[in-house]
Amino acid sequence: MWKPLLFAAILVSATAAEAATRDQLVVTPAWLASHAADKDLVILHVGSADGYAAGHIPGAHLVDSKLLQVSGPELKVEVPPADLLHKQMESLGISDNSHIVVYNETGEFQRATRVLFTLDV
Repeated sequence: MWKPLLFAAILVSATAAEAATRDQLVVTPAWLASHAADKDLVILHVGSADGYAAGHIPGAHLVDSKLLQVSGPELKVEVPPADLLHKQMESLGISDNSHIVVYNETGEFQRATRVLFTLDV
């Protein structure tokens, strides 16, 4: 079910080593629809299980932003160790060749931004 979930989608290449302009990072619903069958496209729905069940972009993987963080004795929100993060990314269908679209169900972008930050580390 396509509802106004796609307030904004951010496209990040997991393999891109060069900086991209904003226009290269933001995709439109039309772009997403025309690339939905791309084998390297991975869509991440950042939000709750209830929000995901209520409606999500077809083919999107549910991501709880807490999956991509660990708590330590001094810091509460650390990026997981590389080996753990790699396993978590694989569980979401992400590979070195993936192009990733991240969107948030509520319009509050903190969690989606955290996912983007973690993917960029």
